[in-house]
Amino acid sequence: MSTLCVAPASASTVAAPAVATKVAVAAKAKPAFQSAHARIGIQNSASVRNLQRALVKKRFATKSLRRAGATGNYLKATRQSVAKVQRKMGFKGRAADGVVGSTSAKRLGLRWVVTKTAVKKAPTTTSSPTAYTPPAGLKVATYPGGKTKLSGASLKSVIRSAGFTGSTVCTAWGIAMRESGGYPGIMGPMNSNKTYDHGLFQINDVHRANISFASIYNATYNAKYAYTLSNRGTNFSHWGIGNQGWAAELKKQNKSYWQMLQDIAANYTKQCNAL
Repeated sequence: MSTLCVAPASASTVAAPAVATKVAVAAKAKPAFQSAHARIGIQNSASVRNLQRALVKKRFATKSLRRAGATGNYLKATRQSVAKVQRKMGFKGRAADGVVGSTSAKRLGLRWVVTKTAVKKAPTTTSSPTAYTPPAGLKVATYPGGKTKLSGASLKSVIRSAGFTGSTVCTAWGIAMRESGGYPGIMGPMNSNKTYDHGLFQINDVHRANISFASIYNATYNAKYAYTLSNRGTNFSHWGIGNQGWAAELKKQNKSYWQMLQDIAANYTKQCNAL
């Protein structure tokens, strides 16, 4: 017989063990991180807030992140803090890219939740591409050749064939690497406005009226549209580069993030020039 039945007790006395159990269970639950939120630039994300709190708790947060707190914005300070975790885990060089993954999330005590992203069905193919890990936050498209990564030199050749010349070749090369990692057949997770980004330059669904999306995962076709969007390589503001258009607005609203994009572009330019 339960001791709770031996003598009369108040409602609060009886309820106490149940409440204590709930508190104990809640204390054991790990904060979650949605895989689709592992993207530099994402803002107002509950997952990123969990990440930032964990970084502070585990003492990996930079001074800037500690000062800003859990904003939910995955910007420069958060990226630098995650990179510290990755280096602690043994990642070196570009492998410590500051984009949280399942292993680094686990290291921080977070529960990694894979976000399912709908991918359109495509014609079947008999090719058997080798497996690979796509850039963080991007999903493998099921189109023929979707799992194939272009080499640095091949990507450069594609960009030249699209019309880019001179210094704009390496600017475009850097954007393609930043956006897709050089994989022509991938798409990003759903954006806040329920659109998706596609291919080498992550062309958004809003451009469907202007181009054939049946060819969007073709490397050269995607690059040619990027050439058009950039006004023949003279304006890369669609990707936050430079001081025109959306890039100029971004600079006013979030200069640290804008600067981070310029720094990434400069780093990729060096890599491109070395090819």
